[in-house]
Amino acid sequence: VEEVKEIGSKIKDKKKVYFEIGPAPNLYSFGNSTFLNEIIEIVGAENIFKDQESWISPSSESVIDANPDVILTNVNYIDNPIDEIMNRDGWENITAVKEKAVYSIDTNSSSRPTPDVIKALKEMGIKVPSYHRESLKRECVHIGLGHFHRSHFLTYMDKLLESLPDEKIREF
Repeated sequence: VEEVKEIGSKIKDKKKVYFEIGPAPNLYSFGNSTFLNEIIEIVGAENIFKDQESWISPSSESVIDANPDVILTNVNYIDNPIDEIMNRDGWENITAVKEKAVYSIDTNSSSRPTPDVIKALKEMGIKVPSYHRESLKRECVHIGLGHFHRSHFLTYMDKLLESLPDEKIREF
């Protein structure tokens, strides 16, 4: 957790995340004072409902208005929750939907604050491009230090990773 927190704390461009735990028509999500909100913050992202308290039932319009960069869901009791989210009326202009940044997170590890939550933490980190970019930089430094002077290597990797669009970062 500390390693993830360290990477997350370096992220300047915090992606806006909507995490859905209940599908339409009665959406269910969360605000602050929840372990899932804490995980979103640890990976260097921002919950679109961080200003609300605890577990909430947001309107579809409030999600559209917040325009999240990434949508995560742990819904596992409907057929293909990703397609259901991607095809909702009015959601086609949400950044996450346009960029196909809608992902499933393991239900068991993201449903209870148990030691299993580490799996959800890692999954969420990989799905949030700004966190994944920082994590890749860290890995590249460990791999590349034998061949380059550290400062030159970091400069090169920063330029390379920053030049890649989010969808390419997700492929790594």
